[in-house]
Amino acid sequence: MSRIFGFFIIFASLAASAADLNWTGGYRLESSFIKNNNLVGSGQQEKEYFNHHLVLRPQMIVGDGITVRSKFDIFNGQNLGSQFGQFFGNNSTAGANTNSGATGTVPSETLQVNELYLTWTQGFGSFIGGRAPVQFGLGLTHNAGTGEFDHWFDVKDLVGYKVVFGNFYIFPMLAKIREDRTDIDDDINDFMVEFMYENLDTDLTLGLFYQSRASTNSGNDLLAASPYGGNTKASELDVKDFNFYVAKKLGNLSFAIETGYQSGNTGITNGVGGEEVIIEGFAVAGDLNYKAPGSAWDWNLKAGSVSGNDSSSASKYEGYLADRNYDVGMLLFNYSMGGGDILGTGSFTNLEVNKNVDVEFLSNAIYISPGTHWKWNDKWGMNGRFVYAMLSKEQFVGGGKDLGMELDLGTYYRPHERLTLKLDAGVLFPGSAFEAGAMGLESETAFGVITKAAVSF
Repeated sequence: MSRIFGFFIIFASLAASAADLNWTGGYRLESSFIKNNNLVGSGQQEKEYFNHHLVLRPQMIVGDGITVRSKFDIFNGQNLGSQFGQFFGNNSTAGANTNSGATGTVPSETLQVNELYLTWTQGFGSFIGGRAPVQFGLGLTHNAGTGEFDHWFDVKDLVGYKVVFGNFYIFPMLAKIREDRTDIDDDINDFMVEFMYENLDTDLTLGLFYQSRASTNSGNDLLAASPYGGNTKASELDVKDFNFYVAKKLGNLSFAIETGYQSGNTGITNGVGGEEVIIEGFAVAGDLNYKAPGSAWDWNLKAGSVSGNDSSSASKYEGYLADRNYDVGMLLFNYSMGGGDILGTGSFTNLEVNKNVDVEFLSNAIYISPGTHWKWNDKWGMNGRFVYAMLSKEQFVGGGKDLGMELDLGTYYRPHERLTLKLDAGVLFPGSAFEAGAMGLESETAFGVITKAAVSF
């Protein structure tokens, strides 16, 4: 690790005479306590942990309009491909005979480079090449994870050119998702196009994002034990995503809506009749905001519907997975709750290994979530949110659809423009869906408390 830092310092020093080097970043520290995430009356589970993470974003300005950007994630645990960070005490060797109690030592941590890309901007557009973040609309599907406490991010190895004309821009991109052997065609590639219209005079934004992911038969690496139900690879992967976004501001009222539609072939047979499993999922999410003039209060309403998989259909997967950064409540759709795979996302969340942290998806749900924010003064404020949700598709015969209600309350303190302290608490009153019919599971109350601190620089 010291060699990596040493190399970068030498490289930056040599380049300093020919370029300007700017640094930004942030450090995040969180403490989480989740009580009874298994939703039982006796033998309740408790999850209690600290995690922290550092992000460094050096930018090298080489010349007029030419910039090399990068992102270093420091302290990375769980191997989730996320920016969750590392547990205090580093649990990667938990259970091993490390003699930590005798020596008092903890293992060293890792540095990962998750962004490294070039931008070259001209008057009519800009070229982008490298490992770059991808963001669109509300972040329902493509989410770069730039929020203070976002645990996930979307990046791609891509090249593209954004062409700007007036209030419009079009941004075609080619991305390489997987490159294995260079002498055979076993890659996975994305072709993407983003189209956006932004009018500051009318406060109207319209956007469209198209993505086509394809591979050859040999390049298809979907897991045999995936939720697509198969154990035999039959053909190539071919999946398409369409996202549409509209946002409008009307005085003190603003709203935004994003829809996502996914369809295509997995190239995996269902293991029953030998049919190839196809994908067809849909999601819509809305965000409504209102701030009364001269008031310290503002109001928010989130509502949407995300399709779920029909477990009775062996040749089609209908579930849609919203990005994990798109949050509705503190507990629901963030933490794996209950004793069964109620949302039908278990194959993606890898429940046995990563159930410790917020790996759950917003999926298979119809929800409504009103919230409020009260700003006492320039430094203090409070927020509250109520969530009600129900399943789109029952995953178990005889199970109910009611996911229940959640109440979240929080307060924050910003003693400095670059420092944020937060305390959030949430209570989940689970519904009958968690009882999963004949499975005989329980649906007792769960709650959580999360303390957060973030420093930006």
